[in-house]
Amino acid sequence: MKKATAIALLLAPFTATADESGQLVPREHCTPLYTVQKRGCVAEHVLRCETPDRVLFRNEFVEDGALMDVTFSDADYEFVDEWNAEGLKFILGLVDNRDPFSLSNLRDTGVDVFDQTAMVDMQIVAPREATILGDARLTGETLALGGGVLEEVSVRATLNLSSMEIWMEGTSYVDRTTGTMFDGAYRMSIDGFDEELPGAPVEVLRDGDRGFMRNITLFDCGEPG
Repeated sequence: MKKATAIALLLAPFTATADESGQLVPREHCTPLYTVQKRGCVAEHVLRCETPDRVLFRNEFVEDGALMDVTFSDADYEFVDEWNAEGLKFILGLVDNRDPFSLSNLRDTGVDVFDQTAMVDMQIVAPREATILGDARLTGETLALGGGVLEEVSVRATLNLSSMEIWMEGTSYVDRTTGTMFDGAYRMSIDGFDEELPGAPVEVLRDGDRGFMRNITLFDCGEPG
């Protein structure tokens, strides 16, 4: 869950690659699962990566038709690492993993809380520690898209960084077919300045669907306002 969890392990740097048709080139050992087309001219690809040692899920975020960010999570969707297309990352490493996010606990009990301290890099000052606190709750609502059922999750999270506070609240979704997660629409506030982050799912594309694993965005692109 990209917007609500923190790092446990660092991986090798990510470099965005695509062929001439815009088709994403998956990492070795990764199997594409589905693509979500969302409101706000954004999309998200979800892949399952398996090696002899572990299973990782890879969420790739596309905005205005360009790959912007890649997040890795473990088999329980605890956040592992994140890279943007320039090879930079916001969270550098975990300092204290007091209570990481757990998808299995969320699905078993209907709620999960997380409490972590991470080293973050805002790219404008030296890296420093930040505390990440929050909770995720199943709302009981579901959404049928792409031949599967999505479980709605209400998420709240606060990141405290020195004198700066970043607060986020919104909706994520669990795909029952694959046991994976992706983000929906969120609201974010940085020291009282509010911003809407669009991302409500409109279509879920699976293997064989037109646009599956392509870096294209279809909804609300180029519209005024």
